[in-house]
Amino acid sequence: MKRKSLYEISFDYAPIGISIVSPNGEFLQVNPAVSRMLGYSEEELLGANFRDITYPADVELNEFHLQRLLSGAVPSVQFEKRYIHKQGHPVWVSLQVSLVSDEAGKPQYIAAHIIDITDRKHAEDQMLEARAMYSLIASHSQDIIFYSSENGICHYISPAVEALLGYEPESLIGRPIQHLYHPDEVEWMMSGFQQEFKAVSHRFRHRDGHFVWFETTINSTRGEWDGVKRYIGISRDITERHHAEQALRRSENNLAQAQRIASIGSWEWDAEERSLVWSDEMYRIFGVDPVGFRPSFEQHLLPFIHPDDRDAFRRGWEEALEKGEFQCECRVLPQEGMGKYVRIQGEASLNRVGRPVKLNGTVQDITSHKWITMMLEESVDRYNSLKKYNMDAIVSISLEGIVTSVNPAAERISGYSAEELIGIHYSGLIHEEDLERTNGLFRTAVRSELTASAELRIRHKLGHTVELLVTPAPIYVSKRMIGYYIMAKDITDQKKKDELLRKSEKLSIAGQLAAGIAHEIRNPLTALKGFVQLMAHSSQYADKYLPIMREELERIEMIVSELLMLAKPQDALLREVDLAHLLEDVVTLMGAEAHLQGIELKLVPLSGRIAVRCDANQLKQVFINFIKNAVEAMPDGGTIRIETERAPEQTAIVRLIDQGCGIPEEKLRQIGEPFFTTKETGTGLGMMVSQKIVEHHGGRVEIESEVGVGTTVMVLLPAEPDKTEQAVMAELRG
Repeated sequence: MKRKSLYEISFDYAPIGISIVSPNGEFLQVNPAVSRMLGYSEEELLGANFRDITYPADVELNEFHLQRLLSGAVPSVQFEKRYIHKQGHPVWVSLQVSLVSDEAGKPQYIAAHIIDITDRKHAEDQMLEARAMYSLIASHSQDIIFYSSENGICHYISPAVEALLGYEPESLIGRPIQHLYHPDEVEWMMSGFQQEFKAVSHRFRHRDGHFVWFETTINSTRGEWDGVKRYIGISRDITERHHAEQALRRSENNLAQAQRIASIGSWEWDAEERSLVWSDEMYRIFGVDPVGFRPSFEQHLLPFIHPDDRDAFRRGWEEALEKGEFQCECRVLPQEGMGKYVRIQGEASLNRVGRPVKLNGTVQDITSHKWITMMLEESVDRYNSLKKYNMDAIVSISLEGIVTSVNPAAERISGYSAEELIGIHYSGLIHEEDLERTNGLFRTAVRSELTASAELRIRHKLGHTVELLVTPAPIYVSKRMIGYYIMAKDITDQKKKDELLRKSEKLSIAGQLAAGIAHEIRNPLTALKGFVQLMAHSSQYADKYLPIMREELERIEMIVSELLMLAKPQDALLREVDLAHLLEDVVTLMGAEAHLQGIELKLVPLSGRIAVRCDANQLKQVFINFIKNAVEAMPDGGTIRIETERAPEQTAIVRLIDQGCGIPEEKLRQIGEPFFTTKETGTGLGMMVSQKIVEHHGGRVEIESEVGVGTTVMVLLPAEPDKTEQAVMAELRG
């Protein structure tokens, strides 16, 4: 066996490919490395032309370098090209090619050293691709990409910085990146360079001065050759997201505040995990500290429910799991504070097969509402009881005068059923003689003017008259008057008793006046007797004495008439009366008794004619009673001054001013009470009857007194409108 030469050994075992190629391109000799590199066997390569396995795109480059060698332009050439592997993929190689010629300079063959550089080329391609991709991303990314040193000096920043912050990239190169941070965030942002933080929110300063919210991720890398640490940052504009997050936080805060104001807490129950999540308001409603407390249905929610309500609550909960909805009102027992009423509502989220997987809902504290409702119901019950069992009639009337409701007492007093009364106008019940006055009272009430109690008559369903004392009370709903309540007391029997009392008082006054009247009549009778005796002896005095006798007889007749009018029972008759004339009649009647006591009755009209609509006989009884009281209070004599005056708002005033002993203040407050009197022999009914008569005429009595000085009794009555002199004359002529 022939021993291989050193050259042959080197050729066969060389790690790089070695080939001998003829000037026309045919492989003359190849070593095993070439076969391994290209996938062909040595037999397949020998005799083959290198052009047949050269990558088509590299054939022209190969020919160019081959011609340079063959022309003697260069002795050797080095270039990179691609062969086609037997399996079809390209193989990058680096060729070191030399031309070997004979002594005459004629090309003999070409020697080529072949190195496989496929992996390197792939790495370069990937790097180029990465650089291209990075350049593309950096140039077109919506995010800011920057590259800085460890001390924050910017070495590169992407074009997006101009669109987002208004800076040209070149203006930031070489400057510290921290100059862009918000002053409050510089320190912890720079510390983040050491920690290589991810997704931190901060603010960059815009070129025009305002700050923009960004989210930045920073990573570090070390140079392959110099080992210097550098930082790569990617910053994304999150202004809209930040605003949305702020809006969300505001919404969450507003929701929490709304829940707190409305006392509504929210909850979520996971049916699979059987976990319960509460909102903050839930903890407040149940009086629980949220720290370290994890609510659950069995351990926490159910024990809070009042024992009497737990079964109903559990049934409602189970029903919610079946039907998808849940609602109940129950009592809860918080860990702190008093028991509460709550309204619990829930709605289930169902899976594909219709089974609930979650239950979401709310708990509302309705304690205040519940108490208000209970108080309202109690108030309604109290009102209904008051209305139903009240002995006085209670009738509600609309502003139009329509009866809208009545109580049983109104049915009993009027004789009509509720169905007959509701819907009719009130005027259908009023006595025809009181209708005009009642309409006036109603109009006054509707104008929201204060109206005192008044007496009026209605027609009973059976036809007889019923006397009522009515008191109006406005009905307000939402601060708007919608009608009136009329409280009516049946005073028919009381009126009869009052009438008997007045008659009794009249007879009492008449009896007490008898002595004075007898004295007053005796004087003219004595004169008449003397004149008759004189005329019996001679008729020559007839013409002289007859006029005097006539005057004395008329005086006797007037006194007796007044006495009879006072004592005789008469029906009440309201008519227009001149107040001064009425008082003159009273002074005439009381003058005799006053004269016996050494008292002067002085009538002083302070205004012109004052007309009042009244029952003259009843008012005379009032003033006789007041004058009689004044006379009895003046045992040492004096003057009783009687004044009449027209006051504003159509009011007539009568003042009776005496010079008597006066009334102590503690007794003055009791004047008018039944059977209360300051006199040893008094009945205590005179002042009460007098006040009732005045009140029946729509007036009132006021008394002022000072012990040792005297008493003033003031009677105020509604006055008729003042008439002109022509109207008065026309009335007189009529």
